[in-house]
Parts: sequence; structure tokens; C-alpha cells
Amino acid sequence: MKPQQPRFAHGADFVTLLDLVRRTAQYLGVVHAEGSEDAQSKSIAQYPLDDRTLALLVKNGFEHVRERGVFCLSDQTIHQTGSIHLGTYWNFRYGDRDRKDDPLYINLSVGFGIRKAERAMTVVPRAHGPFLSASHPKAHQRLFHCLVELHPEGPEVLKKVDAAGERLFVPWADLGLAGIRSIHDLFGEFSRDKEEIKRLSHHRLFDPAPQEDRRKPGDEPFFAERVHRQIFEGWRGQLEEYRQQLAV
Repeated sequence: MKPQQPRFAHGADFVTLLDLVRRTAQYLGVVHAEGSEDAQSKSIAQYPLDDRTLALLVKNGFEHVRERGVFCLSDQTIHQTGSIHLGTYWNFRYGDRDRKDDPLYINLSVGFGIRKAERAMTVVPRAHGPFLSASHPKAHQRLFHCLVELHPEGPEVLKKVDAAGERLFVPWADLGLAGIRSIHDLFGEFSRDKEEIKRLSHHRLFDPAPQEDRRKPGDEPFFAERVHRQIFEGWRGQLEEYRQQLAV
């Protein structure tokens, strides 16, 4: 006999990680880029890399060069050590007879993340071109900062993100979600100091409900504080029912 599973309503009793991203975008007044590979917004502002802009970037440690059909803008201030180096440059194609040159512009947007320890969402600056963009977060931040500084007439949200530096924190409480906890953290507390329960769950011998589906990280549920006790009681009941099934 399968243990009875408690029922919880999406939106009322829990939200998903994707819901948190969408709420953060709405809170900031930006548009979430649905279906994007990374959690990010759509373009908030687009600025050309004209002579005025390039002159400012050079003063701030950037270099640009045209060669072999590519216009390359690179951040020369970032020095990396170790075997893995992240890209600090943006490439734009030009001079191809079969296509038009890439326009020289940068789209400013934001990326979204989560910090469970701080009980907050994070918002990071992003600066993308039409072809190949940097992968180093510091390069994004520096180009983002230069363009925001050069365009004081731009959207206020860009200035807010820029002023925060590497990342802006948006507390869950500001999203109206104070007290939420992920199902992963709740089960971690439930099975704390109980390695047997963790092993049973890992091998799917004890199949607690609700539980996270690691194949779908965007669907990870975060439960409202008022249902935490109900979740724990449900797990205890399911565990006891499983134990009784093993009794001979």
C-alpha cells in the first residue's frame, strides 16, 4: 500500500524556482526571457559602440581591434590564473561578402540567481553583443558599468543594478515570500543525523512526497512556512507506513 501523499497547491502553498525568477523580474520591472538557456531578462537597453563609447572604454582598460573579419572588444584589466580562463572579449563579424556586418552594439540585461543562505534572489549585470560575448562575470560588470555611466538617461533599473556592484540582492521577503524554504532544505532538516533515511531515499526505497526532481531544477518547489509542519508530519507518517510494511 502506497503511503498517502499530502496535496499542496502551486502558488498558494509553494512556488518553484522559475516562479522566483519571474517574480524577481516583475519586481524589478524587467521582462524575463522565457525559454532562455540561462535565467536572464530580455534586453533592457541597447547602446551602440560608436566612437564616443569606444573612447571611454579605452580609458577604462578596454581595447578594440579589427582583423581577419572580426571586430574584437576586450577587457585588458582582468588577469586570470589557473588552467581555466573565462573569455573577456566580445567579437563582431564584419567583411563577409555573403552577409551584412554585425552592427556594433551591446544589449544590457540582467541574469538571475538564488542565494538560499541569504534568503534572496541575486541579480547580476549582463552585456551581450550580437555574435560572441564574454563569459567572465567581471568583464560583463565592467562593460555594463561603463555603458550605464555613459548613458545617465537610461532605465533606472540599470542604475540600481550597477550601483550594487557584482550582484544585487532581492530578499524573498520583498517578493512577498518571507519564510519559504526549498524542499531540498526541508528534507535535509528532516533527515539530519539520520543517515539511514537519507540512504533509503537515495535508493528510492523510501519515496517521500513531496520531494525534489533533480532532473528539473527549475521546478524545485519552495514551500510557505505555514505548511512546513504538515510536510514533516506527512514524511513521518510515510516513513512509519514504510516501516510497518517491512515488519514480519
